[in-house]
Amino acid sequence: MNNNNKKINRVNISSFILFFIGILSIGILLFFNGFLLMRFELPLKSQCNQSPLPNDGSTNINKINNGCWMNKTYNKAVIVVIDALRYDFIAKQPISNGDSDTSSTSIYFHNRLTSIQNILDNKPENSLFYKFVADSPTVTMQRIKGIATGSLPTFIDVGSNFGGDAIVEDSLVNQLSFNDNNNNNNNNNNNNNNNNNNNNNNNNNNNNNNNNNNNNNNNNNNNNNNNNNNNEKERNFRNKVIFIGDDTWVGLFPNHFYAEYPYPSFNVKDIDTVDNGVLEHLLPTITKLDDEWDVAIAHLLGVDHVGHTYGPYHPEMIRKLNQMDEFLLSIINNIKNDTLFILMGDHGMTTDGNHGGASLLETDAALFMYSPGIKINSSNSIPKEILKSRLSSVPLDHYNNHIPRDISQIDLVSTLSLALGVPIPFGNLGSIIPELFFSSGGENSENQWNNLFNALRINTFQIKRYIEEYSKISKEFPISKLQHFDQLLKSTENLFNQYQNGGGNNINPIDIYKGYIQYHQEVVELCRNIWATFDLFSMDCGIILISLSIISMIIFIIKLISIGGGGGGGGATIKFPIKSIGISIGFSLILSTIINITLSTMNLSDKYSSQTITFTIPSIISTVCFIYKLKSLPIISTTTSTSTNIKFIQQLKSFYLYIMKSISILNIISTILPIATFILHGVSFYSNSFIEAQQGVVYFFSISNILILLINSIKNKFKWSLKDTFIAIGTFVSLFLSSPLIWKIKISSFFFSSFNENSGDTNIFSNLFETFWVLPLIFIMWRSVVFKHTSTVSSISTTPLIHQILLSISLISISLYWYIIQPLTSSGKYQFNWIEKSILPWIVYLSSIIGLYYTMVNNVDTTTTTKINNPVEKLLKRLVYLCCYFYLVILLLLGVENSKSTLLMLSQAIFIASLLIPTNNNNNNNNYNYFKFIILSIIFGFLSINDFFTSGHEYSFNKIQFESAFIGFENHFYLRDGLLVLLNTFSSPIFFTLSLPIVIIYTRFYRLLKMKQLVILSSTKELLENDENEIQSFFNLKDLLISFLCQLIFYCYQTLHICISVYGLRRHLMVWRVFAPKYIFESLQLLVVSFFILLLSILVSYFINLNQKKNIIKTK
Repeated sequence: MNNNNKKINRVNISSFILFFIGILSIGILLFFNGFLLMRFELPLKSQCNQSPLPNDGSTNINKINNGCWMNKTYNKAVIVVIDALRYDFIAKQPISNGDSDTSSTSIYFHNRLTSIQNILDNKPENSLFYKFVADSPTVTMQRIKGIATGSLPTFIDVGSNFGGDAIVEDSLVNQLSFNDNNNNNNNNNNNNNNNNNNNNNNNNNNNNNNNNNNNNNNNNNNNNNNNNNNNEKERNFRNKVIFIGDDTWVGLFPNHFYAEYPYPSFNVKDIDTVDNGVLEHLLPTITKLDDEWDVAIAHLLGVDHVGHTYGPYHPEMIRKLNQMDEFLLSIINNIKNDTLFILMGDHGMTTDGNHGGASLLETDAALFMYSPGIKINSSNSIPKEILKSRLSSVPLDHYNNHIPRDISQIDLVSTLSLALGVPIPFGNLGSIIPELFFSSGGENSENQWNNLFNALRINTFQIKRYIEEYSKISKEFPISKLQHFDQLLKSTENLFNQYQNGGGNNINPIDIYKGYIQYHQEVVELCRNIWATFDLFSMDCGIILISLSIISMIIFIIKLISIGGGGGGGGATIKFPIKSIGISIGFSLILSTIINITLSTMNLSDKYSSQTITFTIPSIISTVCFIYKLKSLPIISTTTSTSTNIKFIQQLKSFYLYIMKSISILNIISTILPIATFILHGVSFYSNSFIEAQQGVVYFFSISNILILLINSIKNKFKWSLKDTFIAIGTFVSLFLSSPLIWKIKISSFFFSSFNENSGDTNIFSNLFETFWVLPLIFIMWRSVVFKHTSTVSSISTTPLIHQILLSISLISISLYWYIIQPLTSSGKYQFNWIEKSILPWIVYLSSIIGLYYTMVNNVDTTTTTKINNPVEKLLKRLVYLCCYFYLVILLLLGVENSKSTLLMLSQAIFIASLLIPTNNNNNNNNYNYFKFIILSIIFGFLSINDFFTSGHEYSFNKIQFESAFIGFENHFYLRDGLLVLLNTFSSPIFFTLSLPIVIIYTRFYRLLKMKQLVILSSTKELLENDENEIQSFFNLKDLLISFLCQLIFYCYQTLHICISVYGLRRHLMVWRVFAPKYIFESLQLLVVSFFILLLSILVSYFINLNQKKNIIKTK
């Protein structure tokens, strides 16, 4: 037989994948913009000389000096925010009897803030305490916005919790800081007025010194400049607001503070830096001269960071709360009689120290108010009807029955605004806290009611003014509802006027109070129901594009399978129609421009977004063009040098004939069951109960599919060996250990139960006992996988040694970091500097980078042309190395707590690959391989979701493991932190995506892998043709393209269903608690998986090119 050089033609798989991912990304972006829109933020600011009350336009300067809209009650205020200060952290709890298992009182956080409890007991008329209920999502930036503006949350703001934009709408901070003439342009006027804390102190000192020193002209000039700046600052600021603490405030309110001392907040492992800064600056600030400050705001993070790092049940929480108690006592003892002290939590925390969701532990924060010289709690005279909770239908009597009174966080804005004599922010929807104004009205009952009604009416008409202004730019509020609100307010005002005009004996003031509160409640309820302004057009376009991309991928897969059928199809490939796609995009851009201009002239551009049209029309037309071109795309056969056009109908006929030929009961079950579970899993997203129980559903589907796969493998085995038994047992053991019922059981609990489970020493031994065997097993598995065929790959003779060294170094570094550095740091027994804490993670990162570099640039051996090394094995090994180094980084980021889950990921992938190894060496049924690709993609998809849960993740923001961003790093850098958190959160989808081409090559080309060099050795013509076709099939990369598309369809299908789900259930009670977080995670997961699929497609083509540059494919 003559040797013939073969010209290998490959599918440019990255072009096809990039096209599909581009359409998908546009669809996700459009749906995202349509579903997670922010409400309209009105740029209007409340003005001190424009009272919202009807017939009250007074601009008397004396009135303004005494307070805007009503006389202020307090001259100064100290506002302290302790992040994650849960309600029960302050509320007095029953003393524990020592039985920790039965008592609900925890020694770690209950009854620790005794200074607050003593004030509540000893000075009840000067203090108030509430359950401060937060809206979901309970993330810090969103809560600050709600507390500062009095507005309801929109879900999109949670996405900017890691560096939010400045607040545009009116806020309490804006009103406290700036005068009317500076309200609308405060950012511009004060760009150069506010400096950081050191500069502020230096400027003040310089001003004082320069006023008394006229030694030379230079000093005089500096003196004048500083005085001018100081005078300008005095004119711009209504009050001197000082801020200390979490730098989130500075990002939300840039240039708003007279002086500021911000500290970085993102590093949750940094427990003391922010708190120490507040302790250093707050007390000296409030003990200064009265004219140097008016309002002091401090935001401490230590309690929250202890929760994230250790959980609330940890000795570190005791230390932190004791520190907070001493700090609060020092502040309270140094405030004057005309000062209002406010202590609050922005949200609570769960039992594991996280937050972000809508559980009671997360939403129930604490609010404490205290005034040493002004009565704020007339508990003996205040009517009990006033104390009825507005957040519950159950009357709560705080004073008689000791049931906690709850108020909404948005109620604080209007209360503080009027109490401090500034206008209520324009967009506020909260109601005043009545006790504060009723009690400060004096001892006379009539004066108390008048003071309360004055504040309540201002609050009511401020809400009315906002609703009216908002209705001018949005038609969200039904006219019938607006008319109902007007009628309700009119009837209440009539009662009030009668009461004021001498009818007080006949009219109960409580009825007037209830009328105003009813108005507030109904307005807020309406806003909560319709606030999210959904752009249905963008959402429709997003769903259409995602659906169209799935359909086009399915049609394209059928095309690829059809041309791959039969004996001669193995070497066929097709080209991406880049010219036709380019022309269609250019034409559609012109068309979309014309449509946008037409809609603009018809005043429909607000309803139909020009941006949406510009993205949608080119995407639809280019996708339709691609589908159309499939029937006439040039098919280049590598067995001949000519191009042929195969009719699409003929391809479908070939595909149908293959299906009919392959029908058997087992084949039907093994094919239909995975597809059926795949479809049912997507359909389950329409039920919030199934979403919350998804781990159990996915686990059941995984077990079912792998069981069918095992049965099919047994049927096709000619001889069942001991090795096959071991593989089958190992597969189900790994699945059994990832069961939701088994996974949470800790073996160490049976041995360490006699110790305090929260003891640092116990945790060290418990983690060591639980996981000491994990890393050795990981090393053995990777070593067996990576070096299994080393002897046959002479072209990379030095590389395996390098990889073996890097693998060993990385695992040793991870072991030392897990079992020495982290336990000693957590227990506080040894304080490492930042280099000592970071060096071991750096070694892992650096080893992975070096390993990836060698994998990428390592070239093939060119010393011989007579013996050709096996390019199939070379490609397989490169992909294994690539997966190995990503796996090591993932292993480090998931931590020792999730190391068993990381081990199960690896073992499951290895066992599944072993089950799929063909038993017939001829492997002549190539078409069955394509169905294996579909089944494998579904199984890997389900396993990735199951391992997502076993690695400690959930579809909830409070389960994001942010601490992974600081493994090896102390400082905060958004891009790097985001990358590490993404690798941690989506570790299982990333790993199984990286494993997919390895398993495909290992099982699909198993016969070629057994060859030491890629030479046709078969003696018969039939086997010779099979070998040639299999070689050609490997080199044209069609099999990998099909497997990549199947994997992409799995995640895309899930995203499509959750998009349709949140679209149809956008008014559902659970939309923001269950469906929206699920949508966010699914969309991000799809984008992450898409990125790695695209990366793999590019690298596979690159590796093939690298091998072929120095090799010649020969046949005998």
